[in-house]
Amino acid sequence: MTSALEQALQAQVEELKQEIASLKERAAASQRVESELRQSRKMLQLMMDNIPQVVFWKDRHSTYVGCNQNFATIAGLERPEQIVGKVDQELPWTQEEADWYRKCDAQVMGDDEAWLQITESQTTANGKQIWINTNKVPLHDEHGQVVGILGTAEDITSHVLLQKELREKNAALESQTDALAKVQRELMKSNEELEERVRARTQKIEDQNQQLSSALAELSNAQEQLIHAEKMASLGMLTAGVAHELKNPLNFVLNFSELAIEFLSDLDEAMAASVGQIPPPVGEVVGSLRENMVRIREHGARANDIIQTMLLHSRRAPGERRPTPLNPLLTECVQFAYQGFRTKDQAFNLAIHTDLDPAVGEVSLVKQSISRAYLNIINNACYSVREAQKQLRGSRPPELWISSRLRGDAVEIRVRDNGLGISPEKLKRIFDPFFTTKPPGDGIGLGLSLCYDIIVKEHGGSMQMESQEGAYAEMITTLPCKPVEKSP
Repeated sequence: MTSALEQALQAQVEELKQEIASLKERAAASQRVESELRQSRKMLQLMMDNIPQVVFWKDRHSTYVGCNQNFATIAGLERPEQIVGKVDQELPWTQEEADWYRKCDAQVMGDDEAWLQITESQTTANGKQIWINTNKVPLHDEHGQVVGILGTAEDITSHVLLQKELREKNAALESQTDALAKVQRELMKSNEELEERVRARTQKIEDQNQQLSSALAELSNAQEQLIHAEKMASLGMLTAGVAHELKNPLNFVLNFSELAIEFLSDLDEAMAASVGQIPPPVGEVVGSLRENMVRIREHGARANDIIQTMLLHSRRAPGERRPTPLNPLLTECVQFAYQGFRTKDQAFNLAIHTDLDPAVGEVSLVKQSISRAYLNIINNACYSVREAQKQLRGSRPPELWISSRLRGDAVEIRVRDNGLGISPEKLKRIFDPFFTTKPPGDGIGLGLSLCYDIIVKEHGGSMQMESQEGAYAEMITTLPCKPVEKSP
């Protein structure tokens, strides 16, 4: 029995030894955990002490439980652990600041909702007032119940002071601006009064200048008309003398060439009746004489046309301007020119494209002069497309485009053809008197010069030619919608 008891005691001793060993192991583990927790707390405290913001946390009754070194320094404490158990009324803040902090804490924990970016003042341990930007969030236990509050704050004193300084400067600037605005209003009033006086004085001077300009214009117009009349009289006398001196012998040439051609025709009949009796050389001489006389007649007729054109150019005087529908006038010129070419050459056909602006309406002009000018321009276009058709053997059908557009106070008229075109060298001289792009016998070079005088000098318009040799030529002219003074 004693042996059994010893065995039982021995078993209990072993169990106690095992429990003691287990307790030692758990105690050692607990010490390790405690050591790790202390190390973790130290590391956490170290981290919080080294961040630039202040950090603090409180329990459910707004009693401080902990903080970092920055907060402890502001609160006048040497170490963060000294904050434990304190409330805001025990710290350097003013009573008003302490009451506000606790009110915010109660609101955050009561609503269980964070307050962020709270701008508030705080009095430090050295009595200095600073401004902080605070964030407060509720802390929860494992059951989700609010057990306290965690706060962070950042010193924004320099920013607040800068804003205050800016507000003060803005207020001062606004005050100065108001004073300046008042001065400006007074200056504007003075300026308006001065401008009104200047306007009245200017209007008076302009009225006087207008009267002087009108008198000067009338004087210049009278002087120009007098000079023009004297020139025209001198030129008319000279032209009349030239016409008298040239036309009489020219008429003799033309008349006797006609008689000579008739005599040669009679001689042909006589020679035909005497076949075999007249040597062949005589017939050849007669044929040569006939060809020569025909050429004399043709060139004499051309010389007569030149004289008639010169007389027309020298005797032309400005007519009376009247409101005239421009589009129908242009259509009429196109038809006259085309029918004139068809009369000379029945095989000539031309595709005409018109694009006349209905807004053009009536234009003040000398109808006879303008008709002559545009008829000449369209005739040149018809001549160009006909010659191009001959040279290209009909590979490019002749086409002519005419358009009118209202451009502000003027009408733009364009006449374009797909004929021979004009080289850049010749284009520079296109409006010079006696310059022509046509071969000898087809033109004398006064047509476009006469057009320029009518459109530009007489009607105050403009003329310019655009062209690409071998492709097209386009005459671009403008006429003012209102009467203007004739250009010198």
